Amino acid sequence: MVAVKGRLRDLAAAGGGVLVVRHDGQPGVGRVGGAAYRDVTGADPAADSGGGGGHVAVRPSWSCAGCGDVWPCVVARVELAGVFGPVALATYAVERMTEAAFDLPDVTAAELFDRFLVWTWRPC
Repeated sequence: MVAVKGRLRDLAAAGGGVLVVRHDGQPGVGRVGGAAYRDVTGADPAADSGGGGGHVAVRPSWSCAGCGDVWPCVVARVELAGVFGPVALATYAVERMTEAAFDLPDVTAAELFDRFLVWTWRPC
């Protein structure tokens, strides 16, 4: 485990990332403002592609490439929730919301909050 932690620190430092723990308990590296969360091996997880099903955000419109709905669409939400734990999911969503705020200046902060964050909350 010491070698894994050292490798994670190296990955985080090299990419300007932060250490994260995925919902499956595996450590990973995330980059704020970037489109990447990497696991220990450096592989891109399914979350970056909306779970691998083609439900990715098309920028700057933030529509879904898979179904044409607003992103995150229902399918992307389910797939993202399956990849990230609650805190990592909310962090990922707020990063995407921040990027969308620049791309969608006519959308209010309340609309962005409802679209990107409200769905990530789960009662305990």
